[in-house]
Amino acid sequence: MAVKLINEGTPPDHPDRIIIEDAKMLLNVTNTTFGHTNRQVNQTADNLALLGAEQDEDLGSV
Repeated sequence: MAVKLINEGTPPDHPDRIIIEDAKMLLNVTNTTFGHTNRQVNQTADNLALLGAEQDEDLGSV
């Protein structure tokens, strides 16, 4: 619901209109967008994050 309000706009009488408009401004300034991710992709990302959190060693890069 929040993403829909941010992406599509809020009615003038919405109780959280000011907060949502502020969020839209920040997203615009940072060139950030929201999009829909299906449940399967989201579950895969969650599983990868859990695997990473369970690692004993820190991951480094060269």
